Amino acid sequence: MQAIPDNIDLLLPFGEALRGFIEQPFISAADLKHTLRSRGVFLNRNDKPDTIPVLVCCLLGPREFDELRECHATKEDNPKTMTRTILWASKQTLLEAIPKDLNLSSLTGDFANYKIIGSPAFVPVGSNSDHIVCQFDIERQDYSKNWATTKSNFKGELRVEKTSDGSTIKFTMTHTAEETKDLNRKFVQRLTQHFKDHGDVKHESEIETIVFSSFDNQRRIAFFRSLTDKVDSPTFQFLKITDFGLCPESAITLPRELEWMKNSVTDFEVRGDALQDTFFIKGKHYHKYFLFYSIEANFKFESSIAKGSCSIAFEFPGFAPKKNSDIEFEVNISSLALDESCSEVNKTAVRTELLRLINDYKLSQFVRYRLQAGSSAVVGRSTPGPDFEPFQLEAPI
Repeated sequence: MQAIPDNIDLLLPFGEALRGFIEQPFISAADLKHTLRSRGVFLNRNDKPDTIPVLVCCLLGPREFDELRECHATKEDNPKTMTRTILWASKQTLLEAIPKDLNLSSLTGDFANYKIIGSPAFVPVGSNSDHIVCQFDIERQDYSKNWATTKSNFKGELRVEKTSDGSTIKFTMTHTAEETKDLNRKFVQRLTQHFKDHGDVKHESEIETIVFSSFDNQRRIAFFRSLTDKVDSPTFQFLKITDFGLCPESAITLPRELEWMKNSVTDFEVRGDALQDTFFIKGKHYHKYFLFYSIEANFKFESSIAKGSCSIAFEFPGFAPKKNSDIEFEVNISSLALDESCSEVNKTAVRTELLRLINDYKLSQFVRYRLQAGSSAVVGRSTPGPDFEPFQLEAPI
C-alpha cells in the first residue's frame, strides 16, 4: 500500500508536486469534485483527467490540503499464498526448534530497495506451539517516482505448521509484493537449513513445492478443476469459472479443429461467464494439447466466522512469456463480499480463514494429481503415467 509521504506536514504542494499527490488512487474523482465545488468551480465533467489540470493551476489552502490528506486510504494489497512441505524428524515443538536469533534484516542483502520495519518474531497461533506465525512489514523506496509515491509499505507472513501426525511441516508463505515474496523464500530456506543443522529435519529431506512441472498437461487441468468446478468442500460451493489462461502445446501436433492456434497463438486468455462449459475445460480429449497456467472461479462460502461470496484465482504467475516450468503455484482471493448478516465481521480475518482452508484442500489435491517420483512433466511433454486414466477425471472429487 502507498505510504504517507515524508514531510507532508511541512509543505504545501503546488503545480507538478500537487499533481503527483492528487493523481494517487487514494484520492477519488469525487474528492476532487468536492474541493472544486467548495471554491465555486463547477465543471461539465468531473473525471480526474478533467479536474486535476484545474487544481494544478490553483494554489490549495492548508485546510483544503488537509481534507485531501484525510482521503489517504489504508487499503491492504491483495495477499497471495504459496505452500511448501518437508518431512519432520524431531520431537521438538516448532516454537522450540526455530532460531533464537531470528533476524529478518540479515536476509535482505546489501543492495535491497526495501527494509524490514521493526523486529518480527514467531508467535504461536492460539496456544499451539506446533503452529506458529511470523508477520512482517517492509518499506520499499523507489526514487524514480514522484515525492508522493517514493515509499510504499507491504505486508508479508510466514506460517509454519505440523501435520496432525507430526511427520511433516507445512510452510504457508503470504506476500503482497515481489519483495515480500522474495523475502519469504529466503526465510523458508534459512529455517530449513537451521532445522537440518539441528537434526529436526534429515539432511537428505527435500522441500516439496507445487510448480508447473509437478504435473503433465492432463493432470494439471485435473488439478485446476479439482479446485474449481469439481471442488468437494463443506466450505466452498462452486458457481462458475470466469477466467482462464493457457498456451497451446507446441511439442505435439494439434488436431485439425485446433490448427487455428498453430504458429499464431502463443498465449490465450479467456474472460467470460460459466467458462467451465467451454470445450477447453470440458473436452477431456483436448487437455493434452493445452498448457493451462491459470484459472479463476466464483464461489459461495460458509466458514466458521462468516458467509458470503468470493472469487479465487489459482495460477502459475508469469508462465506464458517464458514457459518456465519451475514457476510456483499461487492462490489469492481476488474479491470478497460478505452477507448482510456478517457485515460487521473483519474482512481480513475472513480472507485469512478462507486462504487457510483453500491451502489445506489444495495440498490434498496436489497429492492426488502430482506426478509420481521419477516422472517428469517438462513443457513439451504430455504423456500420462501408466496409472493415470483420463476418462476418470470426470468422477466426483
